Amino acid sequence: MMDFKEFQDKIKEDMEARTWGISFNITQVEKLQGQSYTGLSIQPNDGIVAANVNLDQMYGAMLGGQSYEQVLDSLVEHSADIIADMPKFDLDDLTNYDHMKQKLVVQVIPTERNQEMLSGIPHKNIEDMSMVYRMMMEKDSQGISSILVTNSMLENYGVTPEQLHQDAMDAAVINQPATFRSMEDVMRQLVGEEMYEMMGPMNTVGPQMYVASVEGGVNGAGVIGYPDFMDQVAEQIGGDFFVLPSSVHEVLVLPDDGSMNRQDLEMMVRDVNAAEVQPEDQLSDNVYHYDSQDKVFELAASYENRMAVKEAAMEYGAATNDVHEMGSDVMTVLMVEPNRNPEVMVIGTDLESLQKAVGGNIKVTYPYEENVALIMNEEGKINGLPLNRALRDEDGQINDIVAGTFLVAGLTEDNFGSLTKDQINTFEEKFHQPEAFIRMGKGIMAVPIPDEVVKEMDKERARPPKEKTKASRNQDVLS
Repeated sequence: MMDFKEFQDKIKEDMEARTWGISFNITQVEKLQGQSYTGLSIQPNDGIVAANVNLDQMYGAMLGGQSYEQVLDSLVEHSADIIADMPKFDLDDLTNYDHMKQKLVVQVIPTERNQEMLSGIPHKNIEDMSMVYRMMMEKDSQGISSILVTNSMLENYGVTPEQLHQDAMDAAVINQPATFRSMEDVMRQLVGEEMYEMMGPMNTVGPQMYVASVEGGVNGAGVIGYPDFMDQVAEQIGGDFFVLPSSVHEVLVLPDDGSMNRQDLEMMVRDVNAAEVQPEDQLSDNVYHYDSQDKVFELAASYENRMAVKEAAMEYGAATNDVHEMGSDVMTVLMVEPNRNPEVMVIGTDLESLQKAVGGNIKVTYPYEENVALIMNEEGKINGLPLNRALRDEDGQINDIVAGTFLVAGLTEDNFGSLTKDQINTFEEKFHQPEAFIRMGKGIMAVPIPDEVVKEMDKERARPPKEKTKASRNQDVLS
């Protein structure tokens, strides 16, 4: 049995011997969604474009039992069909951006899975997905022929990614108009009116489900990036909604009427992807949400966090100028400083924000059964920062003392997150009273600082510098 390299060389040699007026070359075909392959390019000598045949699949057919001669005969016949159906392109048109921009359509793909290819492709990120751009060359009953726009193409056109995006938004809504139908209408069309009536009413639980795609259904998930599409859907269904990524070809829409649980929806998406959707068609295991009031499309988990931040900021008067503009990059925490009562704060989840809050490199501990973390200065004790609060075991015995400011933060699956109301109340009570520390022999005793003293300390900190100087001179009287 010949190896794959021998197979490539022999198939190219035999194809050249059995056909005329056609050039053949072995090429690596880079495709999205992990579908790259080793191909045999087929190009008429008088043509300007080539088609590629997947040699990986043909070699697999031979390993599966077909003879080499059978594979070769099939390829010869297939090549004739390819040449006959190959679209006729005008080189002047292909190199003219003003002409080609009218053919633009969009495709949405998972970012992480296509990270390597995206480095050479203009794209626009939408949460954990990326919108890429294609030029639709032909559309018929057999499907759509399109060219993926690359960075090198843009450079040759002399067009910026921003201009490409705007042109694509203008053209895509014409070339592939959005469709939005109820699941019942989709089923009726799929099985036919008579069969649908025989099936009886759909037994649905929860709100009505809708399918969003494009005419023709190819790469229909791209509608989530269409101008005003989200607002149009919100108007039609009456408010906020969840978006479930069924595949790269369509998304499902569920009105957010309060009856649906994000975790349950995510589990449903994961199960369907694993069992029903081909790898090349999978878009995401996540669920998304559109806030029709704030006009924000985001991960459903980010929406929940943003609402928790907004609610906490409003309820506790947290330090933020505009809670409507906050997103998943911020969280509600308790800031616990020496000699002060805890304060509810809205803070960034990034490392720089956390380091700034505690005054240096961070250290994270998880001393409680509750789903929270304490974020503190890693070198607080080494640098002689003021002792802050004692940490106690289940018997109330001191097992550590935090030096310097620390934060109490919630936890998500993979990051810090906002505290819940109950967590805020629990840990505000736990750390409400500032503490002073007295060495007693080999041990240290924590002494709660009375509220009136805390208030005096707060007043002292609020005084102008000159008044603070006077106060320090009379500290023995104040004490």
